[in-house]
Amino acid sequence: MKESLKDSGIPVTSIKSIGISNQRNTFVTWDKTNSKPAHNFISWQDTRGAMISTDLNNSYLLAGLRSLSAIAHKITGGQRWAAGTSIGFSTVQACVGLAWVLRNNEESMRLHREGKLLFGTIDSWLLWKMTEGTVHATEYSNISATGLWDPFIMNWNTFGIKLLGIPTSIFPKVLESSGEFGKLNPAVLGTSIPIAGICADNHAALFGQCCFQPGDVKCSLGTGCFMAMNTGDNAYASVHGLYPLVAWRFNAKTVYMVEGVGKNAGGIIEWAKSCGFIDSIEAATETAQSISDTDGIYFVPGISGLSHPYLDDTATGLLLGLNRNSKKEQIVRAILESISFTIKDLASTIDLDIPDLKMKCVLVDGGVTHNEFIMQYAADLLNMEIRVASQKEMSSQGVAFLAGIWAGIWKQDELYKLNPESKIFSPNPDENSRNKNSERFSEWVRAVQRSLLWNHKSSS
Repeated sequence: MKESLKDSGIPVTSIKSIGISNQRNTFVTWDKTNSKPAHNFISWQDTRGAMISTDLNNSYLLAGLRSLSAIAHKITGGQRWAAGTSIGFSTVQACVGLAWVLRNNEESMRLHREGKLLFGTIDSWLLWKMTEGTVHATEYSNISATGLWDPFIMNWNTFGIKLLGIPTSIFPKVLESSGEFGKLNPAVLGTSIPIAGICADNHAALFGQCCFQPGDVKCSLGTGCFMAMNTGDNAYASVHGLYPLVAWRFNAKTVYMVEGVGKNAGGIIEWAKSCGFIDSIEAATETAQSISDTDGIYFVPGISGLSHPYLDDTATGLLLGLNRNSKKEQIVRAILESISFTIKDLASTIDLDIPDLKMKCVLVDGGVTHNEFIMQYAADLLNMEIRVASQKEMSSQGVAFLAGIWAGIWKQDELYKLNPESKIFSPNPDENSRNKNSERFSEWVRAVQRSLLWNHKSSS
């Protein structure tokens, strides 16, 4: 913080409020008496809890609950019952990782027995440290993604919490996304500044992209691929396991979103770099565009399992269709295409689950947007515009907006003018090209099916 303030040249007295946006579902547990972590951060990509999620998802208990939910939904039409028809756990959710920690980490188990243990996602941990251990809190967008929260009743998911054996005594209090959480310890910057905005990364990016209306869609392409649709004041259920989440909440008004997750986007680019396939994300555009197609090569980005709509932590990465004439350029193009296919897959799933809210375009942000091939191919697959944000770090912009609203710097309807687009990718209007893209997507989905349950034996 000190270095950022120094580089900006802004006097500390000009700062009216601080916002925190964080990688969601990554968490830590710690000793509340001395603030010492019990372990390293457990990332949202950590799969050590796969056995817990797989066993629960395959249990007779959840199978029975899905059946009962289907009957209740048929009778009542309630969205919460509809969500119950596809209820399940994923290692992406912090609740699974937390359950694993409480069964396997000796220090966490000891602290719990002694009544000293606290749990928090990164925002909670930063807030605890920034306020010198005086505030143990989170906010609605972060907690709603963990699997510990029921967005339909806006309260703790007591069923899931009991099923996983997690003690509620370690949980933070839940506050609104825009509001005063506490004050920065004056020892940090020489003055006490209100911490007035906290929002999870994908949710903050949705706010930063000014997706304020139901049906607005944005896709953040960082380590993973996160597509979110604003669903207004309705928490929509999904038969494909899409998460109905709290997008943000302030002034006592809750805005919901539905989200599809692809575990790997930028993560695949980094893997391809480490293997020598790609030098940089920008240079990969030229490589992919130097050939017309992959000659039947497909890549499935399941190196840490697959999320929506497959929800298979045991899936594997897969490269198939190789022959004696296969070239490096074709493999590179197949890797990049897999990210565009993932965007298409998520969009199609959201469209199937929420037919009354139609996408008109997709707003994108994140480091992967530097690759123009991925952006153009995604526009062609979706047959709609892809609009790239001028600000690549939209999570930061979104939480700055939220902190600024609390501080009275601006009003929500004034934010549109602060979010210009840098580039628009329009779909290829040629019908033959669209048909070819549709066929390639169908073949890629067939390849995905080959990757499923590959690591099932090793995780059970």
